[in-house]
Amino acid sequence: MKLCNWAEWAGNMGRASRWLVGLVCLLGWVAGAQEQGQRRVQVKSVRWWSLGDVTRIAVEVSGDFTFRQERLSSPERVYFDILNAINRVGGRKIVENFSIHDGVVRQLRVGQNRIDVVRVVIELEGDCEVSASRLANPERLVVEVRARGRRERAKAQVSAAIQPSSSGPLKEGPAAGVAETAAGERVSPSAPIERPQEAPLETAGAVTRSQTATPPVAPVEQVPQPARRTREGEQSLTRALGLKVRRIVIDPGHGGKDTGTIGPTGLQEKDLTLDVAQRLAQLVSDRLGAEVVLTRSADEFVPLERRTEIANNARADLFVSLHVNSSRYRSVNGIETFYLDLTDSEADLEVAARENAGSTRSVHELSELIRKIALSDKLKESREFAGAVQQALYRVVRQVNGQSRNRGVKKAPFVVLIGAEMPSILVELGFITNPQEERLLKNPAYRQRLAEAIFQGIEVYAKSLSHFRTAATTGDE
Repeated sequence: MKLCNWAEWAGNMGRASRWLVGLVCLLGWVAGAQEQGQRRVQVKSVRWWSLGDVTRIAVEVSGDFTFRQERLSSPERVYFDILNAINRVGGRKIVENFSIHDGVVRQLRVGQNRIDVVRVVIELEGDCEVSASRLANPERLVVEVRARGRRERAKAQVSAAIQPSSSGPLKEGPAAGVAETAAGERVSPSAPIERPQEAPLETAGAVTRSQTATPPVAPVEQVPQPARRTREGEQSLTRALGLKVRRIVIDPGHGGKDTGTIGPTGLQEKDLTLDVAQRLAQLVSDRLGAEVVLTRSADEFVPLERRTEIANNARADLFVSLHVNSSRYRSVNGIETFYLDLTDSEADLEVAARENAGSTRSVHELSELIRKIALSDKLKESREFAGAVQQALYRVVRQVNGQSRNRGVKKAPFVVLIGAEMPSILVELGFITNPQEERLLKNPAYRQRLAEAIFQGIEVYAKSLSHFRTAATTGDE
């Protein structure tokens, strides 16, 4: 047997070491690539709404993400690259196309541009301004495309429609349509549910906003519907200016260390408000076409002042705070909706004191707080908003619980409403201290009906303002 000398042995060992080091590096690279792939976010769905001279597009993403954008011509288009992402829109299709043709956006494409980049391409109909922002709860990229000159053309059409004819009597312009879905179906309240049986409280999962994609029918351009007067015959500045509802902040009361009211069986207010808020968020997004921001999406503590700060930073048009009532007397029950104003009612001040317990305000701020409460236009619209929600909410509740009392629309100085710069209300969903209402609140079907009723009130209020017909669609998840 021939023995290798020392030099040959050393050379063989050197080659083996290099091979081993290379193998370790390769395995490390593969593991890193797999880990990176696991960390990629998913582009889950695409939705859009046609709002007259504005088309809003929302791209929902599964987690924290970054994006870049660029505008190109021939044809006019803008694209957004969502980085370190995987496309889940359209199932296994490489590229999913959506035909919009609403006078602002021609079409929309979503596809996997590179192995770690999802590209969203928006083809424009003409001269448009494009802005984009990132919103949370859920994570999404929101793009607003605004047609330059469309509003001026609409005004010209209105002016031409009401000009007297030289050969006949005054002609009426085209009638504005009511709000419709993309398929042209009128939005109507769902049928009442049967009286629910007692069921354990179920924690709601994340709000799901993606459904099977169905391109909408191309909308017919219409003259905007003017705002109606309030129920009391008032014409506020909000209505005179033709302002609309496009972004809503929903505030699930309490959370984290602040449990809120606790029922006789241990049911906690913070869990109920979060559940109803998530259900309401989905309804508003799906049916009204408005953007939704939640002040919290998990069991976490958010200070009262921070909640309205979230609404103001989001430039929300409406603020809805959800709570559950309590009383020293088990027989007390019913639904009530508050708006911000001063009051001398001892009972209403007691409710405000309970909900304001977490405030960090000090006494020297009293005069500034009173000034904010006294803002006239916000007060009028908040009162109108509260009336619409209270009416819809009680109509649904009494179908399920004939013993429930309509406690009406009330005013009180809630801290969570004081800082809001938009119409804002606080809804008390029932008395958790009442055995019958606590049993109902435990039932997921009943909580869904509460969310649907609040949505109906929001929709009624939004339609009372100047508004456009809306359309929406979603992609596959």
